[in-house]
Amino acid sequence: ASKDDARAAKFLAMVPAELKDDLFQQWQLAWYLRAQYWPRVQAVFNELPAHWQKDERWQYWLARAYAQNGQPEQSRQILSKLAATRGYYGFMAAAKLGVAPSLAHKPVPVSTEQYQAFLNSPAMQRMREWERLGRTAAAKRELNFIQKYGSELQKLSAAKLAYQNGLYDRAILALADAGYWDDVEMRFPLVFHKEIQKHARAANVDPAWAMAITRRESTFIPTAKSSVGAMGLMQIMPQTAKHISGRKVKPETLYNPNINIDMGTDYLRYLLRANDNNLVFATASYNAGFSNVKRWMPDKAMDLDIWIETIPFKETREYVKAVLTYYQIYNIRMKQQQDVFAPLASMKVGAVS
Repeated sequence: ASKDDARAAKFLAMVPAELKDDLFQQWQLAWYLRAQYWPRVQAVFNELPAHWQKDERWQYWLARAYAQNGQPEQSRQILSKLAATRGYYGFMAAAKLGVAPSLAHKPVPVSTEQYQAFLNSPAMQRMREWERLGRTAAAKRELNFIQKYGSELQKLSAAKLAYQNGLYDRAILALADAGYWDDVEMRFPLVFHKEIQKHARAANVDPAWAMAITRRESTFIPTAKSSVGAMGLMQIMPQTAKHISGRKVKPETLYNPNINIDMGTDYLRYLLRANDNNLVFATASYNAGFSNVKRWMPDKAMDLDIWIETIPFKETREYVKAVLTYYQIYNIRMKQQQDVFAPLASMKVGAVS
């Protein structure tokens, strides 16, 4: 099914119910979406366990199936609920309905008194003493321990402290450890935004898109390095830097934020041109490479949301959804007054692109 092999339908029908795990359901859904066999999409949903039916992904595709199967009111009810949420499917649902996207922002529930008590706690006193002694590694260990093993209130307070001290990546990770996803300002900080705006505009790409790519690639850690050798804020490979600049680049210079952002935004412009200015394809290419994205292009016209849902690489599929979500968030945070998903909700790709 992932390879769009015509034999998939026969084998999908042979799998016993007890063996239909999440991976199977993903590609069963993809198979019927590609075929635009909407009655079967609805039937697949009805066969799912109850806890899977509540998932935003399945709710969205049920709404799409209702709309295609002549049940617009049922579709609208589901999309209305999704549109009140922050995320890929929530933003796509809002665009389908023509309503404004919702950030659903809720600051961490830590009162002034609770935060002050946290700052006065023994662990924080120890951290400050380590800092005075110049023992920064020991100081970080105090904070790391709380972020991993503290109470929920301690984790949220640690995230707030990290954010206020400019340790944005630590704040993001601390909120993830606490399972708190609704403080949009702390999870999507406007760090390096001046540098990104400068270089993005010079490269003629949307700064909010560049912010979204950077947030996904490195969580704004200038010295980030991946297992395959991608480096810095926008995770640039040395060979990519050479291709973009036309000269050999010393790898360590990619840890310089200005150089890295300059290279990264130029690369985004290159990928936009290579993909006929389709931002979604360019985003997928940033993760999987242009040759893969070109290979995934459908032979006939297909709704963009179906194409995204059927990207063969799970990493790239989730990457595209995340970057588009972050792009919408940063557009709102940077007051750019643009609904990223509005054109995507009705876009078709393939033969018409």
